[in-house]
Amino acid sequence: MKLTIEQTTELKSLIRSVTDKDTLECDGCFDLMSEYAEAMRSGKQLGSAMLAVKAHIEQCRCCRYEYEALLVALEELETNSQ
Repeated sequence: MKLTIEQTTELKSLIRSVTDKDTLECDGCFDLMSEYAEAMRSGKQLGSAMLAVKAHIEQCRCCRYEYEALLVALEELETNSQ
């Protein structure tokens, strides 16, 4: 199936909107991930750096798995310290 010019333009726009939001690479995300997790758990308002982490985690499956594992570990630490 061949895409129309309109479909190609829309596809490019969608790709650009997704990649424009992600300003971090995985290493930068990983460096800030624990701070982001603590901010999310405590309900703090997110600054621009934390919003960049959030955007990256939403788009990067590897970092999302790392973040989810970190949340589980933090929950375990909290449960074991009580």
